[in-house]
Amino acid sequence: MQKLTGRLDEIDTSMNKRVNVIGQSIKKQQEEMETALLPSKLYNDAYNAYLGNNFDGAAAGFKGYLAKFPSGEMAESSYFYLGESLYLKEHWQDAALAYATVLEKFPKSVRIPAARLKYALALLKLGDDKKPEAMKYLHSVAADFPASQEAKTAKDYISRLSPPKPAAGKTVKAP
Repeated sequence: MQKLTGRLDEIDTSMNKRVNVIGQSIKKQQEEMETALLPSKLYNDAYNAYLGNNFDGAAAGFKGYLAKFPSGEMAESSYFYLGESLYLKEHWQDAALAYATVLEKFPKSVRIPAARLKYALALLKLGDDKKPEAMKYLHSVAADFPASQEAKTAKDYISRLSPPKPAAGKTVKAP
């Protein structure tokens, strides 16, 4: 009977060890899955906040994503939508910085026309001393992406912000 009890104890100990190993393996796999899903979850939560007009939550979410994954797959989109969120909150300086980051870090992005345009518009909100730089970016959008909707918007701003030209054949006298 003692031999049988001893053998059952050995089997129980062996089974507990196996169960623990299996449990640790499952836990490790779950952690790996969570780590793999975390960037997507952070980005999607921020983007959903943006879509829901929760610009504070969106900005915080995109900043959180970028703090953890500055070179992540969704970094470009995160910087752009961070800029959009900040722009809509009227945080012009921070929005301009986010758009500038897209322009600097992702020069081949499909969002370059929009980022240039929005950068220029944010600069215009910062005061007259930023107007020359803003105009430079508006002209670059119109010149580099002439068929885009951003070019049309840029041209509208250029025509509104440029001083009117005197009509041909008429001279303007100085007062």
